[in-house]
Amino acid sequence: MISVVGLSIGLAIGLNLMGADWTYRPFFILIGFAIGGLLTGVGQWLLLRRRVKATGKWILATLLGLPLGFFIGFWVSMFWLNSFTIATVAGTFTGALQWFSMHKTLKGSIKWVLVSALSWGLGVTGASFIFESYRDTIKFNFGYGNYASLGIMIGLIVGAISGIFVESTLVTSKNSSSAFQNAS
Repeated sequence: MISVVGLSIGLAIGLNLMGADWTYRPFFILIGFAIGGLLTGVGQWLLLRRRVKATGKWILATLLGLPLGFFIGFWVSMFWLNSFTIATVAGTFTGALQWFSMHKTLKGSIKWVLVSALSWGLGVTGASFIFESYRDTIKFNFGYGNYASLGIMIGLIVGAISGIFVESTLVTSKNSSSAFQNAS
């Protein structure tokens, strides 16, 4: 739910700031992901700190990771532009920053980088496909809600994939690691 709320609000604000002038659309997409990253990072940190010794660096990693990751992903995929490549690079970059923020607390959590790459690659690609197919098939325009709807779909997929990994890892690791705190 945190990914859904963070991304839907972030993309709605960032892309609606763009207005009718699409000249600077990539800039406003990055603003949307920065806002979404901030909201998502704060929410995830609030949940994580109940289970592990999470630092505030997680928030900064998510805030910077998403927009910079998508920016880098765009440049990496210049020659074979597709949403899966862009989003996978963004997920890898974000996941690496998040892992770095927690690597002292959660040993062996480098798997998180791979899960983040997969969840963002599948989330953005799957949500974009569903969104475009639905909108084109039904011929229904949500107006300014388009960006929030897309954020909701991306958040559902990214949140489900990464949430399953986090929950299974934390539940499995909680009993065997002294780095975990008791949830109060």
